[in-house]
Amino acid sequence: MKKRHLKEFFKDKRVILLIILILASAISISTLGIQQGLDLKGGSLIQLQLEKPVDKETMDVVTTVLDKRLNLYGVQDVKVRSSGDQLVIIEMAGVSPEEVEKLIGSPGKFEARIGNESAPVALTGADITSVDMYEITDTQWMVPFKVSTSGAQKFADLAEGKGGEKVYMYLDGKLIDENPPELAPELANGKAATELSVTGGASTPEEAQTQAQNVYTVLKTGSLPVQIKVVGASTVSAELGEQFLNGGNNCWIISYAGYIKYYIH
Repeated sequence: MKKRHLKEFFKDKRVILLIILILASAISISTLGIQQGLDLKGGSLIQLQLEKPVDKETMDVVTTVLDKRLNLYGVQDVKVRSSGDQLVIIEMAGVSPEEVEKLIGSPGKFEARIGNESAPVALTGADITSVDMYEITDTQWMVPFKVSTSGAQKFADLAEGKGGEKVYMYLDGKLIDENPPELAPELANGKAATELSVTGGASTPEEAQTQAQNVYTVLKTGSLPVQIKVVGASTVSAELGEQFLNGGNNCWIISYAGYIKYYIH
């Protein structure tokens, strides 16, 4: 009788699915390890306040710029989200509040070089006065922006005769794109222009959207649409994670694909 019930138990599709998930989790954890987030590793929770309430489009720019900046610094497990129309919350594992404030407190140093990575700096974030929303046509994209008069002259002098050459863009010394866009021939005539644009093409409209958004975001990192300030910073304790890692018997553990959630009782 017991054997018959046991066979029926293992024939249940829900049981089979549960076993598959458990095996997948075990294999994933053994090969990839456990991804330690704030609850396991500890980290920082930062609250930022914008100088004034903003609409959703402006808030999206702010959160995207901050997320891009932190990722360019190599920070992992970072979450940037808005809270209402004037607050931004940042969660980062394994980083102190002081480190976070340092990363987001500066505007970001943008530089562009024409021809090769050791060429003179043709444009900096200080030269950019405004950045317009990117435009996408099928698989082609364009990010228009404006520069100061002095910036336009400097760029024109260094760009003259270099139509078609790569434009290497950096944020805080890190190369933004491994496949830099090319300088448009009309910008290589030696004549200063305060209205410029970065253009490119991709194999799909989705890729074009991603590329345009990345360039747009990086150009905006030196000029956030609103001022921000830190109004709250705290360290998130890894106490719960320590209880888990110490092998406490009072933990219920649910794991899948290397990520774990656990409950203390």
